[in-house]
Amino acid sequence: MYGSISFHVGLQNGINSAFAALLVTVTATAVHASPVAPGTLVTSKRDTDSDLAKRTAGNIYVCNELDWMGWGSTPCTVFTAHDTCLTLPSAWAYQIGSIGPDAGATCYGYSGTTCGGTSWSFTYPGDATGGWSTASPWENAIGSFCCDTTGGGCSGGGGVGTYSGDGTYYYPNGGTGACGTTLQNSDYIVALSFADYASGAHCGDQIIVYYNGNSVTVTVEDACAGCSGDSIDLSSGAMAALDPNYINDGRISVTWSYV
Repeated sequence: MYGSISFHVGLQNGINSAFAALLVTVTATAVHASPVAPGTLVTSKRDTDSDLAKRTAGNIYVCNELDWMGWGSTPCTVFTAHDTCLTLPSAWAYQIGSIGPDAGATCYGYSGTTCGGTSWSFTYPGDATGGWSTASPWENAIGSFCCDTTGGGCSGGGGVGTYSGDGTYYYPNGGTGACGTTLQNSDYIVALSFADYASGAHCGDQIIVYYNGNSVTVTVEDACAGCSGDSIDLSSGAMAALDPNYINDGRISVTWSYV
């Protein structure tokens, strides 16, 4: 559009020249400007509003980058994990670079989503280096937290709390499970989702599964590639004990917890 503008006789040459120069400048700016698409990460920003003087034992302050910095609409936030396992929401699971527990508690970060797997401990004022100054860095490796406020400890091997998901069944048929043991259909065993399996951290742990007023105790011996979240896959023998009508029911909704 600007390229079609011409100047006519009667205007002063000086005015023509000045206006033309200004027009070229404006046109160049308009042509070369590159708008940023919504949601595009432009730069990191340091969180200067949050109070790092911790006051509530069991709370844990996190940012999604190192040095108390972060990106996105919520670069930093506070979670509560008072003596119980907190599974991080998807926006924060394996996205943390700075961790600052409140004073008065020892908080543990876990590589699994149910407080299992590799663990790291944190006390006030925390660590904003992602653990890179140690032999075991944890940046973007934490899926759950538990903060010990009483000195009684947090369960790092068995997880804490009650979980819910789909319950399915399979036939091991004498094969070898992910934990390395030979499994039979009649064995009371369970396969956890890859996240809950936590690279074998729960092998040998027992869980109790509930469905429709029934329960069965099973041992973690396998990993389930098709399970999402806290869903589990029981051996056919264990499923038959939990739900006598399992063949007709198929996939069921269960709750479970570590023993």
